[in-house]
Amino acid sequence: MQDQVEDRVQTGENSGRTLKHLNVVRDFKVADPAIEVDSLSLAIPEWVEPEKLHVVASLQSPMMAFMR
Repeated sequence: MQDQVEDRVQTGENSGRTLKHLNVVRDFKVADPAIEVDSLSLAIPEWVEPEKLHVVASLQSPMMAFMR
């Protein structure tokens, strides 16, 4: 998750405005515990500053997955 991103809008109803976006998700992955036992890799675009990124993890019991 990237802290903050600013976009200068060129067209449409927000044309000419700079919009700020907070907590932008750059990659999302659902891990398969049968395959990815000890590690998980996420792609970080080259143009993103790593020091401005955070990793958010959500763990779910296998039993809860069947209750959906």
